[in-house]
Amino acid sequence: MAFFSGLSLGNRVFLLVGSLLTVSIATIWGVILPQYQQAVVEERMTVIAEQQNYAIQSADNQISYWAETVRYISKALYTDPKEFEDILKSEISLNPEIIKVQVRDLTTNEELQAQNTKYSNLSIRSLDIVADKLNTHKNIQLAYQPKSDSLPPFFVFMHQRLVKDALFSIVCFFDASSFQQRLLQIPIGEGVFVRIQNDRTTLFENESTQSFPDYKSAVNVTTIKKLERNGQEWHVLLSPFSQAPLQMILAIPESLIAKPVRQLLIYSTAFTFGVLILMTGVGWIISKQLSKPLKNLTSAVDTISRFDFSAPVEKPKIPELIALYNIIESMRHSLDRYNKLNVEKLIVEEWKNRILMTHTPDMIGWGDENGMFVFKNNRFAQLLAELSQTEIKTRQDFFNNSAFEVEREISKQETIKDHLL
Repeated sequence: MAFFSGLSLGNRVFLLVGSLLTVSIATIWGVILPQYQQAVVEERMTVIAEQQNYAIQSADNQISYWAETVRYISKALYTDPKEFEDILKSEISLNPEIIKVQVRDLTTNEELQAQNTKYSNLSIRSLDIVADKLNTHKNIQLAYQPKSDSLPPFFVFMHQRLVKDALFSIVCFFDASSFQQRLLQIPIGEGVFVRIQNDRTTLFENESTQSFPDYKSAVNVTTIKKLERNGQEWHVLLSPFSQAPLQMILAIPESLIAKPVRQLLIYSTAFTFGVLILMTGVGWIISKQLSKPLKNLTSAVDTISRFDFSAPVEKPKIPELIALYNIIESMRHSLDRYNKLNVEKLIVEEWKNRILMTHTPDMIGWGDENGMFVFKNNRFAQLLAELSQTEIKTRQDFFNNSAFEVEREISKQETIKDHLL
């Protein structure tokens, strides 16, 4: 408390504002931040899960559409074999993702191939692939072939159809480039890891500096897991496809999820420091506005303490100091009036004494420190005139006169201090 009482008004304002803002910042970062960040992470994870579900739903719709295209081609082979080639060409023109369609009679091993002119320079030969049955089209199998130097990534849809005691195999190749790009580029932010897999292997994933488990166990609903990689927390969402036996793994770093919180806290801290600087400036100005009239009042009181009551006190512009100004000014007026009364009284007394000494029958003369007469009353002046001693100017000259005999000389010094009451 003694330390605080020794500070100036400006320093007190600065210390008080700085302490309040420091406590505010500490409270924001130490108490509010963890709770707010947790709430934001939970809310954003819900939004991200919805985005993932939307991406999977869009992919499921694409897979379902391709499966329906294969079913339509198979049905056309069964119902209208004469017009089948025309129907096949029409379907290829309507579906630009179709790379190639192969129709083979498994009995005679005869084969019909139709290739999209958009991919005329591509050659897809026999592939050793493992297919899985679709979830909603049990008689259609699906396989994936990753991108190679000469081929884009593509899906293979396989279906068998019995036509007039002959078993036909229908194989459709669909370009999966845009399909893959839409899944890998979910609009969440940079640093997100995406993997599409089935129960056996990974179909495709984006590049990542982190390694994540395979999570090969089948999932039927969206599952959220949390794991740590290289000191960083990650939130992992596992969601299944409804049309195909596929799953999506989506991993998001917590730093990305909580990035808006960090930005908000940084902005809030910067704003708080701005307020601190502003309040410090305002406090300094206010302290100056208060200090100046206080110094003027202090100077006025100091002048009065030196018995100078003539200078009027400057009136302050701050309403809170008007009462103090009125008290000091009233005191100055009172002391000035009493001072004038006492001076006049002294003057009157001095002239009264002078008149009394001038007309007294006693002879009175005053001398200065050198013995020179500075005052002679009438009786003393008359004595000197009777003695015709006009040349007597000092006390020594007077006592050296032959007409006088000194019987006794008294020397006494007194210091008299006048106190003005």
